[in-house]
Amino acid sequence: MFVNQHPYISIYLLGSLSVVFLSFFKIILFYVVDWITKGNILSKNLKKLEKKDTRAWYQKSLIFIGVLLLEAALSWINVVVVLVQIPYTLFKVLRDVFTQTPEEVKALRFPLKNNPMLSTESVWAYVIALNVKIGAEIQNADQIVYSLEDILEKRPDFKYQEALDNLEKLNVIDSNVLASVKNSFVPMDDADGYYNEFVFDPAKNEDDWYAEMRLEPSLKQYTIYSRTPDYHGQYYTLYEYKIEDREIYIRVSESKTDYLTEITYDIKDNVVLESEVRDRMSEQSFMSSDDEIDEKIKELNEEIEWQKILTRFKYFIMLRHRDVFDSSFLAKYYQSELERINNGFLSLEKNVENFGGYIVFESEEDIYSYNKISCDEDVLEENRENLRSIYENMENYNISRYEFEHLNEIKNELESYMEKL
Repeated sequence: MFVNQHPYISIYLLGSLSVVFLSFFKIILFYVVDWITKGNILSKNLKKLEKKDTRAWYQKSLIFIGVLLLEAALSWINVVVVLVQIPYTLFKVLRDVFTQTPEEVKALRFPLKNNPMLSTESVWAYVIALNVKIGAEIQNADQIVYSLEDILEKRPDFKYQEALDNLEKLNVIDSNVLASVKNSFVPMDDADGYYNEFVFDPAKNEDDWYAEMRLEPSLKQYTIYSRTPDYHGQYYTLYEYKIEDREIYIRVSESKTDYLTEITYDIKDNVVLESEVRDRMSEQSFMSSDDEIDEKIKELNEEIEWQKILTRFKYFIMLRHRDVFDSSFLAKYYQSELERINNGFLSLEKNVENFGGYIVFESEEDIYSYNKISCDEDVLEENRENLRSIYENMENYNISRYEFEHLNEIKNELESYMEKL
């Protein structure tokens, strides 16, 4: 007989068959235990926080068979492992069943173990709340943001605002912490990078300047950074802002230039460094006149005073302050701004055409171009004066000169922001 002739091989094969039997027994046993303790529903819900498994059924089957064969190959070694796993797992289940659990923890676990239809956002909120209740260190804004970034990487369709609202309803985390998260957190975007960075001059060509806005909502600050194509000159302007009656006011806190190895300041700690600016401008190779220096100082002094923000950065900042501007307000406001700008431009364009002029639209190839009013050489001087008056008094059309010059960019950004609400 084979057993008598090959006793060691027979013992090995018997161990392999035992592994296969015990593996199926373990699967069935754990399935029954999960069904009784509702661990199957809990597992189903927790899987919603993991990356979606896109493998086909046959791929999963092949992996299962491969793992089973590998375990069987270990023969009696794996028999011992499985025989340890079964009582250990049963002991953990019994321990969880008979261990006293605080009522607050039970209340948070109940939906996870009884409602298989929970949304991913609700599951995330309950899991975070449970972690807090059992003493996990996840009660500050940075840790919540890290958790949001982690799940958004796994589940790009995750609705983080809804998840934060669900977490807030559970009343387990300080409202100030959640307000800070809602205020500052915006997820990454494949096209634009971090949403708190707004690139408004992208340097499409190697000879173009680059410029971006870096927003810090929690500090109510933003930096306008620009650089030359060769990086020799880098320019930083730090703005403070405040929000009053849903209006945004700004002032410059710091303005500096980093040219090669020399760093110079025009403004520091919200103070104009007048003597330094005068000395520098008077000593430059293209020496400025006294009037030009005085005008520069005047401009800098105006920049350090609070003033209403008039650029399209306003819409960008508002989107990041959900603690002040809720989604319904922003949707209505953005739409009304879009209508105002569109109607103002159409009215202006009609009057320009009435006086023999036309609009020269900005070029997509040239990032430095902007909309202009122009006319042909044969246009009468009287009409030219009227066209100049239109350009100088655009507020009569309920549109600013800045909005006219950057019309398409502002419209595209407003439409993009509305899609994010």
